[in-house]
Parts: sequence; C-alpha cells; structure tokens
Amino acid sequence: MEYKIVAVDDFNRYMKEFSDLYYLCFKQPMSESEIVWRYLKNPNPGLFCCFAIDDGKLVANYSVSPIQVVLNGKIYDAVQSLNTMTHPDYKGRGLFVELAKTVYNYCAKKGYAGVIGFPNNVSNRTFVNKLNWSDVVALPTLVCNVADYSNVHFTTGDSIKLDNEFLYDYDDLYSKNNNSIYKSTKYLQWRYFENPTNEYKNFVIVNDNKVEAYMIIKKYKENFYNIVDYYDNGDINKFSSLYSHVKKFILENGGKYISIWEQLGTQEHLYLEKERFANSTPITYFGGSVFQNDIDENEYFCANKWKIGMCDDNVY
Repeated sequence: MEYKIVAVDDFNRYMKEFSDLYYLCFKQPMSESEIVWRYLKNPNPGLFCCFAIDDGKLVANYSVSPIQVVLNGKIYDAVQSLNTMTHPDYKGRGLFVELAKTVYNYCAKKGYAGVIGFPNNVSNRTFVNKLNWSDVVALPTLVCNVADYSNVHFTTGDSIKLDNEFLYDYDDLYSKNNNSIYKSTKYLQWRYFENPTNEYKNFVIVNDNKVEAYMIIKKYKENFYNIVDYYDNGDINKFSSLYSHVKKFILENGGKYISIWEQLGTQEHLYLEKERFANSTPITYFGGSVFQNDIDENEYFCANKWKIGMCDDNVY
C-alpha cells in the first residue's frame, strides 16, 4: 500500500478513478468539471490530496483544500478538510487515519497554521481521538416557514443590489474579523459564481464600489432556500435590511422555507428568533487542529469568536 501526496499530473491521471470512488462512497456523482473546480481552480494555491494506491489502483483518498483564516485580525494560510473516501473492500484498515496524518505532516512542514472542517457524527470521534482535533461548536440549522409569516418590513434606507458575478470589491471585509475563513473577491467569485453545480443569488450593500454587507442564497429544493453566507460587519440593521430583501425575493419566487446557520448569543440569532426561526436539523459539527506552535489554541478553538456559514462547509 502506497500513501502518496499527488501532484496535478497524478491527480489528472486518476481523475476517473477519483470520480468512480466518490460515487461508490457517497452514492451520488461528482462530475469532472466539479472536481477540477474544487481541487484545481481554487485561487488559494496548492493541491493537498493523499491517495492510497494498492497495486496501481486508487482505493482511498483524503484531501484538504487551501484556505486563509483570520484569527484575531491576522490572516494565516490554513487548510480545510474535504472528502474522505475509502473503497468498501478496504474499510477497517485504518487508511483514513494514515492518509490524514500524511496530509497534516505535509501541510505542517509547509508552514500552514492548521486545519478546520465539518466532520459528521461518524467521523468526528476519529478526528478527535486519533488526529488531534478539538470540537469547537455544534451548529443547528435554523428554519423558518416564511409563507406563514410573510410580512416584509424594510428597516433601513440601504440600497440593495444583486451582484451574482461578484464584480464589486469584497477584499477588505474579513481582514479585521475575529475568526473566520478569509474571503477575497477572487475567492468569492470562485466559490459561488464559478461553481459548476450550484447557482447562487448575492444581495449586496455597496458604497463607492466597495461592498459593506452581503447575503447569499441558494435554492435547495422546490420551495426551500438556504441563506448560505452573509457578512454584515456586526451591523444588525444591515443584516435585517438584507434579510428583508431576501425574504421578499424568496416569497415572490414561490419559496416557503428559509434555513440558515447562526450561533446562539449573536444579535443576528436574536433577530432570527424574532423572525420565527427555530432550531432544526441537520446538526453540524465544526472543529479543527493546530499545526504550528505559534498559533494560540485558545483562540483557534474559541467557538464564540468564529463566524461560520453554510457555505464554509463544502457540501452547500
């Protein structure tokens, strides 16, 4: 068995096997265009995929995606945990742990600060017990039946525009955050506009070509929409103004339900409670691990300092 950090040429050579293994593990397809977008087109440079190769065949994979994170106002290079895939014939052999350790050691040597991710209830205990992860927070999905509470109240005079192609300037939004994934204009364009499988609507408040706040939605199914991401710079008036326009758009397009992630204890959570949002499922775990000694673990694992949205998880 060979554990191999693959270069781009290797990745391209195993593309079909990668796609086939994904389908075998998750019972849904991942097209070549989606694989290329996710792994090779990321504006943050680097390919961090580790393959388990047995007799020339790809039998397991663990991958992380290069990101930047903001910790207490400082930007660090980091990685985000992605797909864990093991062929059914090879389960129970500890391949995932060996692959992950190989990737993490590789990233640590290259100076990456740490890893974050969203393990499910099956993989979480392995991350924590065998890969030195710490659980940060469990995020419930807040859901509202807006069709039953359909009055729309516009609370500010902000002019709301649509910017689905991310043509305005977003670069400075996250630079002074406590803890978050840093999202530049290029990153947002890649994550949303260039996504080959999903279509997003982006509502923005703009001043002199610079975005002050945004809220991004995606249609989940026939009458269900997700608020997958937002930024309001801590201004609840901007949040409520964006939400009122999003709600109006969803109602006008036949929507009935809206879901969002929001941590307890924020002013946005209180606002959503007023709008009749309530805890629902799924419950999502968020955690990670630190690679470098100069990273403050108390900062890295402080739940109240992290701003996390649905689309920080790669499945949305």
